[in-house]
Amino acid sequence: MTDPQTALQQALGRLRSEGGSDNRLVVTRGPAWFVLRASRGATEARCIAATQRLLGDQHRIPADGVVALRMADFAKPRGARTLSRSVDISTEEARADLAGVLLSWLEAVFGLDSSHATAVSLSLGDVPVFDNERLHQAIRVLASDRSPDARQSVYRALLRAQLLLVVDEHGAPAPFGTLGGAHTYAVFTSVAEADLRDPRGLEMKLVHGWSIFPELSALTPGSLQINPGGRLGGELYRNELESLARASGSYRR
Repeated sequence: MTDPQTALQQALGRLRSEGGSDNRLVVTRGPAWFVLRASRGATEARCIAATQRLLGDQHRIPADGVVALRMADFAKPRGARTLSRSVDISTEEARADLAGVLLSWLEAVFGLDSSHATAVSLSLGDVPVFDNERLHQAIRVLASDRSPDARQSVYRALLRAQLLLVVDEHGAPAPFGTLGGAHTYAVFTSVAEADLRDPRGLEMKLVHGWSIFPELSALTPGSLQINPGGRLGGELYRNELESLARASGSYRR
């Protein structure tokens, strides 16, 4: 069996040499984690630390753990919600050193020593390319103007948009919560919005807006969450989803 440091070093090599523009490596110990993001061929990766908000009640970060992050030069970039820093992945030697450092940070920051199992997960691929600025603008307008016209503009933009639908291992809509005893589901309007929810990356697929409303309506949902945990969000309830399902045929292309 490969030891955690060797497995991590090998994964760091693949993070740099394989995949595409959105490679992610997650190193987990218990409920705690770090995410490293890099594009193929990059000499540096962005290392993101789990925050208390993302850990929730699963684990309490000790006070000296927050100090350890700061001492390790983790900081919150402008507009970000997580602490992160750049790390060197350019050479085999650098990646070997980084593997050891990451494991030491899991203990220093989260108080979880090597008696807890460590897991390494690697996702390789490209950032999906799509543009939802029209939808984003409609959501911004609705936030300040609750008129029927503003709401209809959001509906039309959703039907025309491409959306990242949270799915299960079979590619079907995955429950994201409950409302009134019924499952809720979730879509994101950009990768950046999804990353605000969870930097580790959610299981999602890119779909046309018009294509998902009949499918969701058939599931008798409680609601559809739009960018849960993001900056530009909202929620559509069952009656709205049924109306969008009926209208979807006019937007099919």
